[in-house]
Amino acid sequence: MFGLIRDILTSDGGSLAVVLGVLILIFYAIHYITKHVTSIKSDHSSLSQDVSKIDNSIDEIRKDMAYLKGSLDILKDSEALTHPLYKSHSPISLTELGKKVAEELDAENIIANNWDIIQPILNKDLSGKTPYDIQQYCMEEISVNPDRFFKSEDLNRIKKYAFDHGRPVELYIRMIGILIRNAYLESKGIDLSEIDK
Repeated sequence: MFGLIRDILTSDGGSLAVVLGVLILIFYAIHYITKHVTSIKSDHSSLSQDVSKIDNSIDEIRKDMAYLKGSLDILKDSEALTHPLYKSHSPISLTELGKKVAEELDAENIIANNWDIIQPILNKDLSGKTPYDIQQYCMEEISVNPDRFFKSEDLNRIKKYAFDHGRPVELYIRMIGILIRNAYLESKGIDLSEIDK
Protein backbone atom coordinates (compact mmCIF):
# COMPACT_ATOMS: atom_id res chain seq x y z
CA MET A 1 0.00 0.00 0.00
CA PHE A 2 2.80 2.42 0.86
CA GLY A 3 4.46 1.58 -2.43
CA LEU A 4 1.27 2.54 -4.28
CA ILE A 5 1.14 5.89 -2.46
CA ARG A 6 4.83 6.54 -3.25
CA ASP A 7 4.19 5.73 -6.93
CA ILE A 8 1.25 8.17 -7.01
CA LEU A 9 3.30 10.92 -5.37
CA THR A 10 6.28 10.46 -7.71
CA SER A 11 4.18 10.18 -10.86
CA ASP A 12 3.71 13.14 -13.21
CA GLY A 13 0.05 13.61 -12.27
CA GLY A 14 0.40 12.62 -8.62
CA SER A 15 0.47 15.04 -5.87
CA LEU A 16 -0.12 15.38 -2.22
CA ALA A 17 -3.54 16.85 -2.99
CA VAL A 18 -4.69 13.70 -4.78
CA VAL A 19 -3.61 11.48 -1.89
CA LEU A 20 -5.28 13.78 0.65
CA GLY A 21 -8.44 13.82 -1.46
CA VAL A 22 -8.52 10.01 -1.53
CA LEU A 23 -7.92 9.81 2.22
CA ILE A 24 -10.69 12.36 2.87
CA LEU A 25 -13.04 10.31 0.69
CA ILE A 26 -12.16 7.16 2.64
CA PHE A 27 -12.76 8.88 6.00
CA TYR A 28 -16.07 10.33 4.74
CA ALA A 29 -17.19 6.87 3.55
CA ILE A 30 -16.32 5.39 6.97
CA HIS A 31 -18.25 8.20 8.72
CA TYR A 32 -21.26 7.77 6.40
CA ILE A 33 -21.41 4.00 6.90
CA THR A 34 -20.98 4.31 10.69
CA LYS A 35 -23.80 6.86 10.84
CA HIS A 36 -26.19 4.55 8.99
CA VAL A 37 -25.23 1.49 11.04
CA THR A 38 -25.93 3.49 14.23
CA SER A 39 -29.27 4.60 12.80
CA ILE A 40 -30.19 1.03 11.95
CA LYS A 41 -29.27 -0.11 15.49
CA SER A 42 -31.42 2.69 16.93
CA ASP A 43 -34.36 1.72 14.71
CA HIS A 44 -33.93 -1.92 15.72
CA SER A 45 -34.03 -0.97 19.41
CA SER A 46 -37.26 0.98 18.87
CA LEU A 47 -38.74 -1.92 16.92
CA SER A 48 -37.81 -4.35 19.71
CA GLN A 49 -39.65 -2.17 22.25
CA ASP A 50 -42.73 -2.07 20.01
CA VAL A 51 -42.67 -5.86 19.61
CA SER A 52 -42.35 -6.25 23.39
CA LYS A 53 -45.44 -4.06 23.90
CA ILE A 54 -47.37 -6.14 21.38
CA ASP A 55 -46.28 -9.37 23.12
CA ASN A 56 -47.52 -8.01 26.46
CA SER A 57 -50.86 -7.04 24.89
CA ILE A 58 -51.23 -10.49 23.34
CA ASP A 59 -50.47 -12.10 26.73
CA GLU A 60 -53.18 -9.98 28.38
CA ILE A 61 -55.68 -10.94 25.66
CA ARG A 62 -54.73 -14.61 26.04
CA LYS A 63 -55.29 -14.44 29.82
CA ASP A 64 -58.65 -12.72 29.36
CA MET A 65 -59.75 -15.32 26.80
CA ALA A 66 -58.64 -18.20 29.05
CA TYR A 67 -60.54 -16.70 31.99
CA LEU A 68 -63.66 -16.24 29.84
CA LYS A 69 -63.41 -19.82 28.59
CA GLY A 70 -63.14 -21.07 32.17
CA SER A 71 -66.13 -18.94 33.17
CA LEU A 72 -68.18 -20.34 30.28
CA ASP A 73 -67.20 -23.89 31.27
CA ILE A 74 -68.40 -23.19 34.80
CA LEU A 75 -71.64 -21.63 33.51
CA LYS A 76 -72.30 -24.68 31.32
CA ASP A 77 -72.03 -26.85 34.44
CA SER A 78 -75.59 -26.72 35.78
CA GLU A 79 -74.43 -28.24 39.06
CA ALA A 80 -72.14 -25.24 39.61
CA LEU A 81 -75.13 -22.94 39.23
CA THR A 82 -77.53 -24.87 41.45
CA HIS A 83 -74.96 -25.89 44.08
CA PRO A 84 -72.17 -23.28 43.98
CA LEU A 85 -68.89 -23.78 45.81
CA TYR A 86 -68.48 -20.08 46.53
CA LYS A 87 -70.71 -17.09 47.05
CA SER A 88 -70.79 -14.50 44.31
CA HIS A 89 -71.09 -11.40 46.47
CA SER A 90 -68.00 -9.63 47.74
CA PRO A 91 -66.05 -10.52 49.72
CA ILE A 92 -66.35 -13.83 47.94
CA SER A 93 -66.30 -16.79 50.32
CA LEU A 94 -66.87 -20.53 50.22
CA THR A 95 -70.35 -21.94 50.69
CA GLU A 96 -70.88 -24.87 53.05
CA LEU A 97 -70.62 -27.17 50.02
CA GLY A 98 -67.41 -25.36 48.99
CA LYS A 99 -65.93 -25.95 52.44
CA LYS A 100 -66.84 -29.65 52.20
CA VAL A 101 -65.27 -29.95 48.72
CA ALA A 102 -62.15 -28.06 49.88
CA GLU A 103 -61.83 -30.58 52.71
CA GLU A 104 -62.29 -33.55 50.34
CA LEU A 105 -59.71 -32.09 47.98
CA ASP A 106 -57.41 -31.32 50.93
CA ALA A 107 -57.06 -27.79 49.55
CA GLU A 108 -55.37 -26.44 52.69
CA ASN A 109 -52.61 -29.03 52.30
CA ILE A 110 -52.24 -28.22 48.59
CA ILE A 111 -51.80 -24.54 49.48
CA ALA A 112 -49.32 -25.37 52.25
CA ASN A 113 -47.30 -27.60 49.87
CA ASN A 114 -47.07 -24.76 47.36
CA TRP A 115 -46.91 -21.71 49.64
CA ASP A 116 -43.15 -21.32 49.00
CA ILE A 117 -44.04 -20.88 45.30
CA ILE A 118 -47.27 -18.92 45.76
CA GLN A 119 -46.22 -16.31 48.32
CA PRO A 120 -43.22 -14.85 46.41
CA ILE A 121 -45.34 -14.53 43.25
CA LEU A 122 -48.10 -12.77 45.16
CA ASN A 123 -45.62 -10.50 46.95
CA LYS A 124 -44.11 -9.49 43.60
CA ASP A 125 -47.34 -9.13 41.60
CA LEU A 126 -49.53 -7.61 44.32
CA SER A 127 -47.21 -5.07 45.87
CA GLY A 128 -49.23 -1.94 46.66
CA LYS A 129 -52.54 -3.45 45.48
CA THR A 130 -55.87 -3.04 47.24
CA PRO A 131 -57.59 -6.00 48.95
CA TYR A 132 -60.12 -6.05 46.09
CA ASP A 133 -57.29 -6.26 43.52
CA ILE A 134 -55.80 -9.11 45.54
CA GLN A 135 -59.13 -10.95 45.47
CA GLN A 136 -59.51 -10.53 41.69
CA TYR A 137 -55.92 -11.59 41.06
CA CYS A 138 -56.26 -14.73 43.17
CA MET A 139 -59.40 -15.79 41.34
CA GLU A 140 -58.32 -14.82 37.82
CA GLU A 141 -54.55 -15.23 37.55
CA ILE A 142 -54.44 -18.49 39.48
CA SER A 143 -57.24 -20.02 37.38
CA VAL A 144 -55.59 -18.90 34.12
CA ASN A 145 -52.02 -19.93 35.04
CA PRO A 146 -52.34 -22.66 37.70
CA ASP A 147 -49.07 -24.27 36.65
CA ARG A 148 -47.31 -21.09 37.77
CA PHE A 149 -48.62 -21.52 41.34
CA PHE A 150 -48.82 -25.29 41.91
CA LYS A 151 -46.38 -28.17 41.65
CA SER A 152 -47.40 -30.59 38.92
CA GLU A 153 -48.41 -33.38 41.32
CA ASP A 154 -50.78 -31.04 43.21
CA LEU A 155 -52.21 -29.62 39.99
CA ASN A 156 -52.73 -33.15 38.70
CA ARG A 157 -54.55 -33.99 41.94
CA ILE A 158 -56.94 -31.06 41.37
CA LYS A 159 -57.46 -32.12 37.74
CA LYS A 160 -58.13 -35.72 38.76
CA TYR A 161 -60.68 -34.57 41.33
CA ALA A 162 -62.41 -32.44 38.68
CA PHE A 163 -62.36 -35.33 36.20
CA ASP A 164 -63.69 -37.81 38.76
CA HIS A 165 -66.58 -35.47 39.55
CA GLY A 166 -67.21 -34.46 35.91
CA ARG A 167 -66.78 -30.76 36.67
CA PRO A 168 -64.59 -28.04 35.12
CA VAL A 169 -61.16 -27.81 36.73
CA GLU A 170 -61.45 -23.99 36.78
CA LEU A 171 -64.24 -24.31 39.35
CA TYR A 172 -61.90 -25.99 41.85
CA ILE A 173 -58.91 -23.80 41.06
CA ARG A 174 -60.99 -20.65 41.65
CA MET A 175 -62.21 -22.15 44.90
CA ILE A 176 -58.59 -22.72 45.94
CA GLY A 177 -57.82 -19.18 44.75
CA ILE A 178 -60.27 -17.90 47.38
CA LEU A 179 -58.44 -19.86 50.06
CA ILE A 180 -55.11 -18.50 48.78
CA ARG A 181 -56.55 -14.98 48.94
CA ASN A 182 -57.56 -15.61 52.55
CA ALA A 183 -54.10 -16.93 53.47
CA TYR A 184 -52.34 -14.05 51.72
CA LEU A 185 -54.51 -11.36 53.31
CA GLU A 186 -54.00 -12.99 56.70
CA SER A 187 -50.22 -13.05 56.16
CA LYS A 188 -50.37 -9.30 55.44
CA GLY A 189 -52.63 -8.57 58.44
CA ILE A 190 -55.52 -7.44 56.21
CA ASP A 191 -59.09 -8.22 57.27
CA LEU A 192 -61.49 -9.66 54.64
CA SER A 193 -63.92 -6.82 55.28
CA GLU A 194 -61.39 -4.41 53.72
CA ILE A 195 -62.10 -5.91 50.28
CA ASP A 196 -65.30 -3.88 49.98
CA LYS A 197 -63.78 -0.62 51.21
